[in-house]
Amino acid sequence: MSEDLTKKLPSGDSEKIALILTTVQNLDTRTTNLEKRFDTLEQKVDERLYDTRPIWQKVVTDIAQVQEGQTRVEADVHDMKISMREITWQIGEIAESYVRVKGKARELEGGVRDLERQQNKPTNSST
Repeated sequence: MSEDLTKKLPSGDSEKIALILTTVQNLDTRTTNLEKRFDTLEQKVDERLYDTRPIWQKVVTDIAQVQEGQTRVEADVHDMKISMREITWQIGEIAESYVRVKGKARELEGGVRDLERQQNKPTNSST
């Protein structure tokens, strides 16, 4: 089965040189074909990158906008918490004022009742 390939080689030097030249030319042709295929592949890759580049740029822009929006929302939430604390404090102040006013009103009502009772009492005119 294994054949001696050296028996197929030409016997003369000029034939050997011609065979070597043909082999080198075939290698050169193959190299040129590979270079063309590589260039075509490289061009396709560049085209695909060009096609996806706008998509990536939009994605990056969208992410930046989302992060900016998140920062604004966080700032708004912080401001709302501060406002709620201030409102809670003000409501507490109003409640305390209401209790004081209500207490003064009771005192005044008691004073008015006392005055009314004194007016209704008979006075000692005989003294």
